[in-house]
Amino acid sequence: MLALVNIANNLFCFLGGVNADARDDSKISAQKKNAHSLEGGKVEELQVVKDLEDEIRKLNDKLSSAKEENKILLKEQELANAEKIQIAQEYENLKSDFSMLQSSVAEQDALLKEQEKKLQSKMSLPEDVVRLQQALLGTKMMWGWFFWFWGFFLVYLYRLSL
Repeated sequence: MLALVNIANNLFCFLGGVNADARDDSKISAQKKNAHSLEGGKVEELQVVKDLEDEIRKLNDKLSSAKEENKILLKEQELANAEKIQIAQEYENLKSDFSMLQSSVAEQDALLKEQEKKLQSKMSLPEDVVRLQQALLGTKMMWGWFFWFWGFFLVYLYRLSL
């Protein structure tokens, strides 16, 4: 743009010379100012473009980082879901095992109670035997007294009859 202004200025000087009137000088001056302002505007626009490009690069970097973080989070979510499924399966297995163990404990408890009853009955047998032995001994003693008394009575009757 500046080059065009210089060319126009040189052409003007060549055609009209240095003796151009003041109005033409003011037009040239205005055109130079306009050219300088246009160049300044271009410089400002180029700076704005560079700033916008820098901002776009920064945003692209943030976007890439966010995408990477999203991939990581998705993988973590997949792992968490797999772990959740595994824990649910383990829970079901443990629940099943607990149910089986609970029924097994009930069976063992019933067997234990039955064995306790058998043991008590076996332990009561010696007590029963001792009681029967004592009763038999008591009966023997009673019969012994009975026979002694009967024998004594018979002897007494025999002596009376003599």
